[in-house]
Amino acid sequence: MPRSKDKERREIETPIIPTFVFAEADQKDALRGLIAQPLHQHPIFSLMTFRGGVPEIKDSEVHGLRIEERRMQAAADERARRARVRTHARGKAVPIGTTIGLPTAAFAGVSGVVEESDGRFTVALVGNMRLKIATILFDDDGLKQPPSQAGAAA
Repeated sequence: MPRSKDKERREIETPIIPTFVFAEADQKDALRGLIAQPLHQHPIFSLMTFRGGVPEIKDSEVHGLRIEERRMQAAADERARRARVRTHARGKAVPIGTTIGLPTAAFAGVSGVVEESDGRFTVALVGNMRLKIATILFDDDGLKQPPSQAGAAA
């Protein structure tokens, strides 16, 4: 992440290998046809040639790149989620009795019930443990409101 003069961080998306696009081997003729057209909807491109042919790369050879790309995308998604949560939930208390999903990967799938919340921290009962969690880590997807106390008498 490059820093500007005012120390503000900006995120810039870039591909792992920015000048290459991988295509299925059986699409080489279709790609040659696109290159031959004077006008088409794609950016200008060419096919890489080596020793008179277009090299074929096995899926297993780019498997590591795909894993790294997914890891980088997951990290970017998590940063975006945390930024959204920070601006959305700061100072917003979670109602008592709300069922929450714990917001960290270590506790994925674990839920608890809110006992108290002041907008800065939320105390939840998870099993027989009371956990104090920063409220800004929650997003609305992880909160399930308690059932309404108002009801009709039979």
